[in-house]
Amino acid sequence: MGELIKFTQMARDEKEKIAKQETRKQEAPETPSPQRHARIRRRFCPKCGIKNEDGELCSNCRVTDLPKKLMEDSVEVKYCTACKRYLSSRVHVSVRNISDVLQRQLRPFFSKGSPFQLDVPEVKQCGPGITEEIIVQLHQGANSYSIPVFVCYTTCSNCGRKGTDYFEGVLQLRHTTPDILARIRKEINRRPSRGFVTKEVPVNDGIDLYLTSQTYLQALGQKLLKRFGGELKASSRIFGHDRLRSRDVYRRTVLLILPSFGINEVIVYDGKLVKVTRLGKSIRGVDLRQKKTVTFIPKEQPMVLQKHKVMVAQVQPGVHVIHPETFQPVLLHGIVQPEQQLQPGQKVVVVFYNHACWFVK
Repeated sequence: MGELIKFTQMARDEKEKIAKQETRKQEAPETPSPQRHARIRRRFCPKCGIKNEDGELCSNCRVTDLPKKLMEDSVEVKYCTACKRYLSSRVHVSVRNISDVLQRQLRPFFSKGSPFQLDVPEVKQCGPGITEEIIVQLHQGANSYSIPVFVCYTTCSNCGRKGTDYFEGVLQLRHTTPDILARIRKEINRRPSRGFVTKEVPVNDGIDLYLTSQTYLQALGQKLLKRFGGELKASSRIFGHDRLRSRDVYRRTVLLILPSFGINEVIVYDGKLVKVTRLGKSIRGVDLRQKKTVTFIPKEQPMVLQKHKVMVAQVQPGVHVIHPETFQPVLLHGIVQPEQQLQPGQKVVVVFYNHACWFVK
């Protein structure tokens, strides 16, 4: 029993001792470090003597420490050997000139409004996987420095997908023609950095284009809709699961049903004969009966009339042409005098609608 009382008393004394030490630490004033104490005591630049608030080097004297900072934080520039572009490791912006990349890389080492110039030597074109060191001369005022820059030759993530079956979305084109398909391919190949086609699959009445970027696929679909018109539909489906990011991976599908007619085609819309002059989200054309410009948004595919090339039989009284099937003269409608001066034997393009012949060109 006596030993238990003695042990309890020792534990109580030790606890009181620790409490007294913590109280002394809280009551004691904070002593600044020698470096901070020296900065607080001086309110001027330690090199040139100009007064400031923090006691550090001023903006003019801070430049002399530039080589030391650059040695601690080396400058690295990546160059894609496929698309011939430089990729900055800090900004991640593709540019074609290494001087622009270095301007972005070295700007954080200078204060605002401090211009500098760079003398960049000629860079050799090496294969991917090689790192080359070049010496860049930096000039700011009367100061000049030699800065080592490491150029890493590699392949960017976008170019690395060429020649593979990788895709993020599918552009499904329907009712397409060789001319429209060639224009769409030219638009996609205009800037491959946004996305490109990795596979083409022909289907009935169209083609499927597999693209490497969902963002570009959606923008491309809206752009083609404004240019060629038609009907646009978009959908997504689960393609897989990313275990690293713990989320589902989706693939985008954009369906563009192009109009079944083109420019200079004659269609029947709302009981009107319209010669199409412009395609897009809204269709513009000329009414062959009233000779007026009309603009409309088709809710369904209109009927396309077949054009025939026939010969003018007579011009008085009234213009008559030879019917392509019965070979009998029929009256030609839609002639505006004296703009169209037709002669017997001349070839003209016409369409037939409701047992009447209409002039096209």
